[in-house]
Amino acid sequence: VAGRGTPAIRFNAALALGRARGSPRSRPALEGLLGDPDPSLRTAAAEALALLGDPAAREALAAAYAAEGDRDAASAERDAVLRLDLGNP
Repeated sequence: VAGRGTPAIRFNAALALGRARGSPRSRPALEGLLGDPDPSLRTAAAEALALLGDPAAREALAAAYAAEGDRDAASAERDAVLRLDLGNP
């Protein structure tokens, strides 16, 4: 997903990873996207991590939120942390 395809394709691919709850590779791949230069992809990664519902993603999301410079991506990262805390993907 990182660095390949148009922004729309990368966005949709990130969300698809979030829906692939059975894949053990989804969380690390999505966590890596939290550092992507494209804020829309960081937003998609945060939303997808919330969809996965894996509490192990909380630390990466919290760190991304603390360092985030984009308002929309920060909102998605914060919301994902809250959803994981509540156990509500």
